[in-house]
Amino acid sequence: MEIRDIKREVKSLPCLKDDVKGFRNNYLKPIRANSNKHMPFLKDLDNQTKEKLNELLKQAHLHLDNLEQSHVLNDKLEQYSRHLVELKLAHFRGDEFKSKVLTKQLATDPFLNLRATVTQVKQTKVAADKLSSHYEEINDLLHKELPLEHALFFMQLPHQKFLSNLIETSKSHEKITRNIARHFVKIAAMKTIPKSRKK
Repeated sequence: MEIRDIKREVKSLPCLKDDVKGFRNNYLKPIRANSNKHMPFLKDLDNQTKEKLNELLKQAHLHLDNLEQSHVLNDKLEQYSRHLVELKLAHFRGDEFKSKVLTKQLATDPFLNLRATVTQVKQTKVAADKLSSHYEEINDLLHKELPLEHALFFMQLPHQKFLSNLIETSKSHEKITRNIARHFVKIAAMKTIPKSRKK
């Protein structure tokens, strides 16, 4: 993936906060065992099932909170793509000082530290995968315990779309970050063209 492709991909990334909010409002809130006015049939679940459901919901909330904290990744990736262009230009212009400043910033800056971002991207992917796993467990539990018409009513809510978006965004973050890191290493390893040799 070329740098211009990275920039285009970053601009097309959806906002994680919107999908987190959509999933929370269309999935987690409606099935909370004690606050579901438009799904009163959930109150008919036996106590053991309610306990299991509440535990799964609690874990799903934690993973969703982790995903919500990752909304800054889009901003970071956008800054990285700009910095890569500047770094490449600095190398070709023979501006060794600017190259060193940008390289150091991408390696040590508290916000733009690439290594820390790679770790954050991995954690986001793990949170999305675990949320998906809990989603499947909750759905299996509800399908076993609820009558068919109630299960169908619940599954018609748009929560699957929001979960899919969260999973796809976390995969995109991973792919883009890998390409940014590859370009950064490649450009940082390039020899700066001395200014005296330029025409």
